[in-house]
Amino acid sequence: EATHCICSKGVDVTLTKMENASASKNFSLDIVQSTTSEYSSWRAAQYGEMNASLVWLPKEEGNASNGLPVELSASGLPETLSGATEGATVALEVEADDTAGCSNVSVLFRARILAMTVASSTRWDADANLTAKVDAGDTLVVPFTACDVDGLPVHHTVPTDRTELSDDRSFSAAVVYGGLAPPPGRRLSSQDAPMVVPTTPGRYDVRVQPARVGNFSLVLALGNADATPATGPLLVVVDCRSGLVQDDEGFCVCPAGQEPQDPSDGPADLTCTPCEEGHVKPDRGNALCEPCPAGSYEPDTGGTVCRTCAHGEFQALAGQAQCELCDPQTTSAAPFASCDECDRDTFRY
Repeated sequence: EATHCICSKGVDVTLTKMENASASKNFSLDIVQSTTSEYSSWRAAQYGEMNASLVWLPKEEGNASNGLPVELSASGLPETLSGATEGATVALEVEADDTAGCSNVSVLFRARILAMTVASSTRWDADANLTAKVDAGDTLVVPFTACDVDGLPVHHTVPTDRTELSDDRSFSAAVVYGGLAPPPGRRLSSQDAPMVVPTTPGRYDVRVQPARVGNFSLVLALGNADATPATGPLLVVVDCRSGLVQDDEGFCVCPAGQEPQDPSDGPADLTCTPCEEGHVKPDRGNALCEPCPAGSYEPDTGGTVCRTCAHGEFQALAGQAQCELCDPQTTSAAPFASCDECDRDTFRY
C-alpha cells in the first residue's frame, strides 16, 4: 500500500506598497507528483481566522498538472512591524487516480508588507473642528500620523535608509496666514517657527511656540510635496493667558498698574504683580513701576496715576503712599514738596 506524505513549509514573500498602488504577486503552486500515484485534480479554499484578504484564489479547483494559481495582495493591509508578517492559510485537497484517494495539506502564506509614506494620506490626530488654541509664549503640540496609499498608518519614520524601500524625504511644517490674518507685521519669528519631531514609528508632533497674538494655519509638507491632510490645515488661535494684555505689536505684556515679577522672564514665564504703594505704571507693557515724585503719592497698590498733595500738605520724598500735613502757620503750593510760612496777615485754615 502506498504511503503519501505531502508537506509544506509555507510561502514567504515581501509585498511593497508604493505611492500610487498596493503591491500584488501572482504565481502558481506546483502539485508535486509522488512516485506511486498520479494526482489528477485539486480543490482549494481558505480557512481559519487569519487575514483572508491577503490571498485570492482565481480558481477553487483545477487540474493537478496546471498547478494552483494564487494572488497575494497588500491592498487594504497595513505595513507590518519589524519582524512581523501578515498570514493566511489555504486548505488544499489533492485527489489521486489510484486507490490512495485524497490527500490534504495546509499551505501557510506569510507576507512582510512594506509601505511608502504617501504625502496626501497624512492625517491630523486632532479634534474634528481642526482648531487649536494656545496662549502666546506656550508650546502647542499637534500630533499627526503618516499613512500609505490605502490611508493606513505606516510603521516607519522618514527619512529611512532601510535596504528594500529607502526614503530620504522628511516632514516639515509651515505657517500660513489666510482669512484670519493678523495685522501687518504680526508674524511668527524664526525662533518660534514650527518644527516636526518624530515620536513613534509613523507618528510625529508639530511643535510651535508663537510669541504673539494672532491666528494662523499649520500646513505640512513631505519633501517637496504638500502633505496637509485632506481635512484641511489646522487653524491655530493664539491669545494672551489670564493676567496679560496685548500690546500694539501683538505681544502679551503686563497691564497698566502692574510690572513683571521677574524682568528676565520670557513670554512663556511672564508673571505680573501690582505696583507697590507709592509707585505707578500708567501704560501696559513690561516696564517697571516708577515711584511717585515728591509732592505726590499713591495710597493703593496697582496704581496708574500719582495723586497730587492738597494745599496744606506736602511730601518731600518720592515713592510715598501719603502726604504729610504742614505745620501750623505754614502752607504748601505746587509742587507740594515742602511747606512755607504763611504770608503776613494770612493764616492756614
